[in-house]
Amino acid sequence: MMVSQGPQSLKASKRLKASKPHRSLFAFPPGSPRAMQSREDLRAVIDRLDANMQSAVRVRNVSIKGNSRTSETLFAALLAPLSKVRTVNDLLALSGDAVERLERLDIFEHCKVHADAGPAPGLADLVVDVREKGFYRLTVGQVVGIHDSGANLSLALRNVFGEAETLSLNAFQGTQTASADNKTFQLEFTKPVLDPEVDGKAFKIQLESRQHNFLAYASHAQTERSATVSYTSPLAVCSTTCPRSSPATHSPS
Repeated sequence: MMVSQGPQSLKASKRLKASKPHRSLFAFPPGSPRAMQSREDLRAVIDRLDANMQSAVRVRNVSIKGNSRTSETLFAALLAPLSKVRTVNDLLALSGDAVERLERLDIFEHCKVHADAGPAPGLADLVVDVREKGFYRLTVGQVVGIHDSGANLSLALRNVFGEAETLSLNAFQGTQTASADNKTFQLEFTKPVLDPEVDGKAFKIQLESRQHNFLAYASHAQTERSATVSYTSPLAVCSTTCPRSSPATHSPS
């Protein structure tokens, strides 16, 4: 559809072009009553926001949306601090902490928390919306070197039993070269400790087997097998500052 522009519209456009630009609504001279009133209104808005942040509120219910493999035990453990919510400020702070704890598990693509009004004043219902990452990650590659070449395979399974466990498999098959024919097999299982107070604690079990064939230039072959069980925990950082001793100075007598 074509729109034609008549003489009247041309005159109107000329008047619009000739009109002066509008001034800003808040461009008041310093010290004017309008400026003082706008600052007082802004202060009143800030005071109301501060008052609302201290309003009493409690979490009545927490529901999970989007989890298909993650167990409810994991959410119950990491979202337990939400029961300590007493004000709107607590709700915002503890909800943000819960999202950070869930994202650090590396099993979700995104985590969001939505708050809805409860059936009575002072009550809130929370909805934790998550999207889980894929169950596995497979990587296959070729290694080319001067003394050793081969192929490697890496397979990682996420959230194996529903509590953010990781099972990883790494295998390497070397080719016959001037140095050795190497075979490496590594299996690792990691289970994080679901502690909302301290992040980074985990149990780890690792099995490893390495074969080295030195028959190309020696008279033996070597096989290494190992099993490792470890527990990792974040170290406490000492905040005490030790004074730095200054070197002694001697003045000539």
